[in-house]
Amino acid sequence: MQGFSRQIVLVVLIACFVCIVGLVYICLHQKRGMGLQAFFQELKKQKPVLLEKPPSIQIKKIAAYLEARDPFKYEELSSARDKQSSYGLQSFPLSELKLVGIILQGDKFWAIIKTPDKRIYRATIGMRIGQNNGYITKITKQRVDILERKDVVEGDWINQPASLHLMGTKDDQQD
Repeated sequence: MQGFSRQIVLVVLIACFVCIVGLVYICLHQKRGMGLQAFFQELKKQKPVLLEKPPSIQIKKIAAYLEARDPFKYEELSSARDKQSSYGLQSFPLSELKLVGIILQGDKFWAIIKTPDKRIYRATIGMRIGQNNGYITKITKQRVDILERKDVVEGDWINQPASLHLMGTKDDQQD
């Protein structure tokens, strides 16, 4: 242990010696060159340099969304979107709805449907559509298959298949 403490003392002494030599060197050269105080006095004598005026910043008004939904609440977003989509597509008869596109996301098809009021809805299998309690049963590259429940006689219902075909395609094309 004594050998270790001697090494520490030796290192400290060498560090002190280096510091003293450095201070002596700085003091000797300070007389020849400009010292710190002289540097600041010279700096104070110089005229200040005026910078150009920075360009003005135009602040645009940002719309306030105080009444908007909270984007961090997933449940509210999901249920609100489902209600809007369902009610929107159930507000019109199938004959007035137009299939304007099909999107494949992973292995899931989405139907892009346009309503008479020019709104666009994204729908998938199981969603309600049309005014006759219809729901989407299948989506292919060319069409959307729908099963509607029509009231035949009071209290008696029948399931009637229907479909929406992609705009610009013929009904007889294969999927």
